[in-house]
Amino acid sequence: MKKVFSTIKERWKAQIPIFFQWIIGIGTGVAAVALAIQMALTSGGATIPEWWESLYPYLIGIGAGMTATAKFTQKH
Repeated sequence: MKKVFSTIKERWKAQIPIFFQWIIGIGTGVAAVALAIQMALTSGGATIPEWWESLYPYLIGIGAGMTATAKFTQKH
């Protein structure tokens, strides 16, 4: 188990290839925009459309998943 955590730590700190840096930027951007829209709708007291309530968690989750996965890649 200690080796697994060591590998995770090593990969997290490793240099990331350019392609995956783009993936991190896109994933973070998608999640941030979805969060900003949700916060604006909620704080403004707007009626949130049903389609948005269904889509919002996926936008946050997919963006976070893309970012976390890309972060574990490393340059050789």
